Amino acid sequence: MSSKEDLSASVPILVGPNWIIWEAQMKAYLRTKGLWQLVTGNEVRLRDLPAGRNAQAAQAATAQQPAREAVAAIPFSTADQTAARNKEQNDWDNKGDQAIDIITLKISHSIRTHIADHASETWMNLSMAFATPGPATIFNDFTKVVNLRIQSNRHPAADMNLMWDLFECLHAQEVDIPSTLRALILLNAIPPMLQTVVSVALQTNETADLNFTDIRNDVTTVYEQTV
Repeated sequence: MSSKEDLSASVPILVGPNWIIWEAQMKAYLRTKGLWQLVTGNEVRLRDLPAGRNAQAAQAATAQQPAREAVAAIPFSTADQTAARNKEQNDWDNKGDQAIDIITLKISHSIRTHIADHASETWMNLSMAFATPGPATIFNDFTKVVNLRIQSNRHPAADMNLMWDLFECLHAQEVDIPSTLRALILLNAIPPMLQTVVSVALQTNETADLNFTDIRNDVTTVYEQTV
């Protein structure tokens, strides 16, 4: 599996409330594909070159201007120039289709009504719909993080990473959970088979010294020594 495929796998399915996590991961992936500037609208589609009667009309209009000597005449485009411009336009169209396909495959079916004909419009639609969370979304993230429990039948890294992502989502929504409280919530989520981590953390640290990262590392170490 290539590194770019690995990045694609790291992009979750957008369901709405997880916009902040999804946006960061999707933006990173689109950058690796060279599509982000197109999605933001910074990379625009080139116009058609004037050709045939259109070119003649453009030249005539220029020639009729009083200061025609000061106005650069619009040249006829050669066959090679037209072919090159057509290729550039086709490449832009294909990149736009690719960006829309990538985004579509990474959002829930229920919100695919936000998909538009152009990638930049699609991104804007999704941003307007989900970038500003309401109280219900914030409460949903909060209940998820305080009720999350580390499963004992698998490596704890996935659950602890999810907990961290939820903390960061709340932080981005201006709900900042202090470091000590994050550590206590993690301790509360530890399963019975790893309770030695809880005991050691509480007996060897002052309350102010408890932090999420140290406890996460301790849980990982004890789990890997146990299994």
